[in-house]
Amino acid sequence: MEITASRAELLDALDRVIGGVEKRQTMPILGNLLLEVSDDYLKLTGTDLEIQLESGCPVQVGQPGKTTINARKLHEIVRALPTGSQIRLRQESSSIVVQAGQSVFRLGSLPADEFPRMEDTTEEYRLAIPQNYLRSLLEKTQFSMAQQDVRYFLNGLLLEMSPERIRCVATDGHRLALAETDHEQAIGETMSIIVPRKMVLELMRALDRDDETPVELAVSNQQIELTLGQQRMVSKLIDGRFPDYERVIPKNNSKQVHVDRETLKQVLQRAAVLNTDRFAGAQYHLQPDRLTVEAINSDQESSREDIPVHYQGEDLKIAFNISYLLAILSHLEDMQVRMDFETPESSALIQPTAEKTIRTRYVLMPMKI
Repeated sequence: MEITASRAELLDALDRVIGGVEKRQTMPILGNLLLEVSDDYLKLTGTDLEIQLESGCPVQVGQPGKTTINARKLHEIVRALPTGSQIRLRQESSSIVVQAGQSVFRLGSLPADEFPRMEDTTEEYRLAIPQNYLRSLLEKTQFSMAQQDVRYFLNGLLLEMSPERIRCVATDGHRLALAETDHEQAIGETMSIIVPRKMVLELMRALDRDDETPVELAVSNQQIELTLGQQRMVSKLIDGRFPDYERVIPKNNSKQVHVDRETLKQVLQRAAVLNTDRFAGAQYHLQPDRLTVEAINSDQESSREDIPVHYQGEDLKIAFNISYLLAILSHLEDMQVRMDFETPESSALIQPTAEKTIRTRYVLMPMKI
């Protein structure tokens, strides 16, 4: 195998697949990328056996073939080379020589036949959706996924697809995020899957929030596959039963508040200065046309601020995690936010005041202080 590639195009392709390679592997081959060269094109594949990322770039081919090379080392070398470099890769026995100008590197290689590939998706459901829509759905919900929770089905994001609608839901048991959009191009019956956290984050990296180019999703009961131009992403799914989130969303909260999102966000950012490892909450005292945010940590340090709100109703005192509420506010775009309460022990429903193409709802569980 021998090729010559531009640094910019090779680095872009490497950036798109490096996330599929784990830093710590039980099998040496999983630390490598598979390189396949044919027809003036280099195809790169990285996998950890749970997720597989593929991309590539045009190259000048001296000799076609396939091999593997250490992913991290190649990525760091190409990134460190001067802008505008032409990079030559050639195989010599069990080594790959990487050369650009006066810089020459010799990296170890393993046989391409040892590289494990994930099976192709047995398609049960397929749809095409503008990538900016899909990215927005993921962006507005992914922050509520759990991390390393023993309830493994929470360490991912629920993706519900139907002929009329696409919905994303994530929860860690303390908060819940839901985003949905109408979509009439889906083919097939209603289907629900749990996409692992790692795949969700890789999708976020790959999708452009300003690009309306459709991406194709192929789904089975075992895995999901996304195709975007020359990029292909495959991931196993989480096998589990996602909680009945509809039961968690408050339906009859009677205390409705409208508050300026940026004002409340700034108050919470100041209150968060007092956060410690043992304290991350604040008490919210709701009165007619006024909301008081008060935080007192274990060192008896405190903060207290009043802000105007649109509210007419009974007084209510309730406590929430500051970071959780800040995260929700950061993913809302409206100037005014609607917050629905009922009792100090019941969840709050938070949502934008105006209807948008991407509709969102957030549920936040109260704390005990």
